[in-house]
Amino acid sequence: MKSFFDIWCWKMAWRDSRSHRTRLFLFLSCISLGVAALVALRAFGDSVREGIEEQSRSMLGSDLVLKSRHTLPENIIKRLQGISAEDNREWRFASMAKFPSSKEVPRLVQVRGVEAGYPFYGEVETVPAGAASLLFDGQHHALIEESLQLQFGVEIGDKLRLGKQDFIIGGIIKSLPGESIMFAELSPRVLIPFSDIGNTGLIGFGSRVLYRHNFRYKKDTIEKDLLPELKEAEIEYSLSYETVQDRQERIDKTLANLFHFLNLVAFIALLLGGIGIGSAVRVHISSKLKNAAILRCLGASRQQSFAIYFIQSFMLGLCGGICGAVLGCLMQQAMPQVLNAFMPLDISSELSLSAIALGISAGVVITLLFSITPLIKLNRMTALDSLRSHLSMDHIKTHWVWLPRIGCVTLIVGFSVLSAEKYTIGLAMGAGVCVALLMLVFSAWLLMLCIRKTLPQLLPFIWRQGLKNLYRPQNQTMTLITALGTGTFLIAVLYLTQANILNQVRQTDQGKNPNIVLFDIQIDQVAGVDELLKKND
Repeated sequence: MKSFFDIWCWKMAWRDSRSHRTRLFLFLSCISLGVAALVALRAFGDSVREGIEEQSRSMLGSDLVLKSRHTLPENIIKRLQGISAEDNREWRFASMAKFPSSKEVPRLVQVRGVEAGYPFYGEVETVPAGAASLLFDGQHHALIEESLQLQFGVEIGDKLRLGKQDFIIGGIIKSLPGESIMFAELSPRVLIPFSDIGNTGLIGFGSRVLYRHNFRYKKDTIEKDLLPELKEAEIEYSLSYETVQDRQERIDKTLANLFHFLNLVAFIALLLGGIGIGSAVRVHISSKLKNAAILRCLGASRQQSFAIYFIQSFMLGLCGGICGAVLGCLMQQAMPQVLNAFMPLDISSELSLSAIALGISAGVVITLLFSITPLIKLNRMTALDSLRSHLSMDHIKTHWVWLPRIGCVTLIVGFSVLSAEKYTIGLAMGAGVCVALLMLVFSAWLLMLCIRKTLPQLLPFIWRQGLKNLYRPQNQTMTLITALGTGTFLIAVLYLTQANILNQVRQTDQGKNPNIVLFDIQIDQVAGVDELLKKND
């Protein structure tokens, strides 16, 4: 360790690198790309979690929301009004919207009647800006989804009919607090004044309405004291409630699995870079064996010879980690621009120092882990080896080569456990990656053995020469098969995961699902509905 701080060793490491700097730059790129993926995904995950913490109230729009399919009990409302600075009502129901100026058929929409003050936190983003204030001017204004405007070709100022009431389109909804654009794909949203719900005539006996009541606490309100009372009301009145903490945990849980998977993918990419740089360092040090033996003849100690090439490996990992961190930060700046439309919150692109530190550290550690085996063998060089006509790594035997292999397994399993939600899942993932790598190594060894034992002598000379090179000394067969196999493994995991996710949301019954579902049909209505369906095929 003392030789690592020896100025002479650093100078020799710099001088020795002069003849191979182009090759070393290529080695450096192996680790940079893996670090870039790790830093970008970790930094993006940190940005999302910070956004959830900072915008948790804006995502809910209030401090507390009561929800029920039945009218909310007055005693609970009055109790919560006593500890709240403000409260308002919001009713949600589905209905058909008709645009008199359009020839298109009516469209199913999600109607939301809101009272003044909605939302308490965040804002309703509209075109033109501030159009949400028109809902409460008493002129029967409504806000519609952008998809409705495009489908029906309507403009601001046109009429919209809901039930018996006509509304003036006052603006176009761009986003609502805590909801992404994906909500609009299910059913376009229409905001109307709460006072106009009765005028539509759409709410009556049997109507399916989601009753919501929003509360903004007073400054001295302690939410924790309310929870037991809310849980009792939830059981007694069949209502549900949601707090800022609930919304934060729900969104974080939804995104957690995604980030666990992406972190593991980034780590496998970094591992792949480590395999590449391990192979590169092996080739580089193999070409320096004679130089190391000559240094021993000139009086350099074993520790100094080791330190020269250890410094080169260390600087490769450090520079690769720094370059990868810079590239990862640039990638992270672009990710919010692509994904903001699909997220229920605004994502900032601030740099994550923890992700940068992790990326650089991982780059250095993995580079050294995959480089330590040839370095240990180089450390066993003697002055007498300078007289040998041929030197190779395969001729140098040491029991210490198992140490870096154990270190690699520990690193893979440890990172998998940290990236998974449960340690058992992390252990299973880490073990799976290790088994995959072991199978690749075994397949490479089996390939070389089969070629050596069963190579037909009748093959042309070029084929025999090429195949024999796969098992001759200083070959890279095992490293290349492991690297290529790991890359294929990574791509296959991505595609299989994508297919599994899509299969969960795709209708996979070959068109057997109904096109339309009718519910709440009374016994005396069955015959009429049957006749109507048959008449329309």
